[in-house]
Amino acid sequence: MSAGHDARDLEPGWGVALAAVLAVTLWRAVELAASPLNLSFDEAQYWSWSLTPAFGYFSKPPVVAWAIAATTWLFGQAEWAIRLGSPLAHAGTALAIFALARRVRSGRVGLLAALVFLTLPGVSLSALLISTDPFLMCAWAWGLVALRQALDAAEAGRSGIRAWIGVGVAIGLGMLAKYAMIAFVGGMAIAIVAVPGWRKVWKTPGPWIALAVGAAVFAPNVIWNAANHFVSFHHTQANANLQASGFHPGKGLEFFGAQFGVFGPIPFAVLLLLVVGLFRRPPSADDDYGRNVRLLAAFVLPLLAVMTFEGFLSRANANWSAPAFVAATVWVTAALARREIWIKATLGLHLLVALAMVNIDGIAHVAGVELTAKTDPVKRVRGWDRLGAAVADAIRPDIASGKDPVLAFDERKFLTPMLYYLRPPQPTFGKWNADGQIDDHYDLTADLKNYKGREVILATRSDDVAAFAKAFSGPISGPMRLVVPIHKDYALELNLFRMGTFTGYPK
Repeated sequence: MSAGHDARDLEPGWGVALAAVLAVTLWRAVELAASPLNLSFDEAQYWSWSLTPAFGYFSKPPVVAWAIAATTWLFGQAEWAIRLGSPLAHAGTALAIFALARRVRSGRVGLLAALVFLTLPGVSLSALLISTDPFLMCAWAWGLVALRQALDAAEAGRSGIRAWIGVGVAIGLGMLAKYAMIAFVGGMAIAIVAVPGWRKVWKTPGPWIALAVGAAVFAPNVIWNAANHFVSFHHTQANANLQASGFHPGKGLEFFGAQFGVFGPIPFAVLLLLVVGLFRRPPSADDDYGRNVRLLAAFVLPLLAVMTFEGFLSRANANWSAPAFVAATVWVTAALARREIWIKATLGLHLLVALAMVNIDGIAHVAGVELTAKTDPVKRVRGWDRLGAAVADAIRPDIASGKDPVLAFDERKFLTPMLYYLRPPQPTFGKWNADGQIDDHYDLTADLKNYKGREVILATRSDDVAAFAKAFSGPISGPMRLVVPIHKDYALELNLFRMGTFTGYPK
């Protein structure tokens, strides 16, 4: 090394990070294109939303639908194109983690942290699906980068207004991705309070500008909700299930144990050790190391604690803690920087898990194992294309005869896959909603009450339609039973009944 060179000159820079993240993302895009798995009912729902872009939908804010609209506009309507936004968002999160870890420790730690994140079991699974979490995590990660820059500016006596605006944009976009982004604001407040030298920023315009910008970016969704009886907010509140609160130790322990699977056994075990050490010997807030630890902990511990508490009180899905693992990845990787054997072991184990996720059928075949309902974790994303073809064949005579029937479903879980997999020409879709409650998007947009006087074909898993009969005039025929075998002990089953003319829900 020549005399004028700094050690940082040898640290991986943005070019290396971009190349590594791009390589993983391209691999995931290829895996998506080769995947035989169908869309889940949630994914099919998000796709149907993307056909009518808006600032909000029944159960979620709009970013997931916008992302699908963008990727399908570019690449067509195939399943892989619908899902492509997920690995792209995770790539954005990995680059933000690189930037944050580079500031916290070094470029090498940044690169390792980005790779650890990209191979986390939860991320590997998430990258195969389209959901709201990847976009939330991307906004969360870049919000952390901007917040660290803003706090750096405050320490140097600068206003850091641009960084605070960046924080606000991240908060607003995160809220448009998933309402859980509100937890970022709590983490920001805790981080600032945790470091005495940062508390003075509350007396400056920066944080308030960030909150104002975030509110402005998020405002279109609030306006949409106001025009639609705040259905998204009510759904989110109901989803927390706090009305069923009590003490459920089994569910709480199940959620906590699931984090070993989401974050990986080695990283989560190390994280727990770091948490114990944090409480035994809190780091000083007077040096850069201590401030960084307190910043990262503020975006990890409160969220994990709240979600675990929620799990004990009612229920908490394993993925609800996902944003905590953005800062946790940086914290754990930085802690293991001098013990890279553990980082290598983590990457190796996570890659094996990722390969297993995309090769379940091949592994089962090589092992001589016949997949069943109990052993196939992806059985719920199989067979929908075949069911769509069967439904199309069944209703073709009705469409050909000019009856223009309404195909009405009593379950969203069957309606949404058929929106995608039922081949054209498609009938009008309806949703049975006799109680008038708005429990999903299609109760809001496809209620059968809007189709009085129309011929209806009812699609249901029930064998008995006596509960539906009073809403129709004319003879009822059926069922035409459709069965799509998936495994020897599992199949998709749907009954079609020709119900006659819909006369309105009985009083």
